[in-house]
Amino acid sequence: MNPNDEKNLETLIHQTLRSLPERQAPSTLEHRVFNALAARKALPWWRQSFAHWPAPARLGFAGGSLVLVAGLLLSGSIDTARLSHAFSTVCTCLAPLRATIGVLGYIGNLGAHLFHSIPAAYLYGGTAAIVMFYVVLFGLGTTAYRTFFANR
Repeated sequence: MNPNDEKNLETLIHQTLRSLPERQAPSTLEHRVFNALAARKALPWWRQSFAHWPAPARLGFAGGSLVLVAGLLLSGSIDTARLSHAFSTVCTCLAPLRATIGVLGYIGNLGAHLFHSIPAAYLYGGTAAIVMFYVVLFGLGTTAYRTFFANR
């Protein structure tokens, strides 16, 4: 098929599709869409997406997440036995918290031990490989976009 035939075929299909009458939406569609939008808007803020949360709630969540991550990272260097004993003397109702601190301390110590056992050359090589893979990914994505969509 030569490019001229392809262009004629494209013109014929375009004209044929343009001559078809537009389809009408069902009469109940508008009502259903508006009801769905109203139901979504009526949800409480914590059931909506993160972008719709109030600013103080987003800041509190981000701050709490940072504190949790910092606690996990620092738990390898904190004496969790002494911290657990301090909590046990304050109140007996904090037993679940003591257990949680013990588990987090164990996970932190394990993570710190595993991280320190990895040679630095492997860490640098892994980081370089990840950066290289991202560059290749974006390059392939750009090439694919330009190949399939930019010329149309």
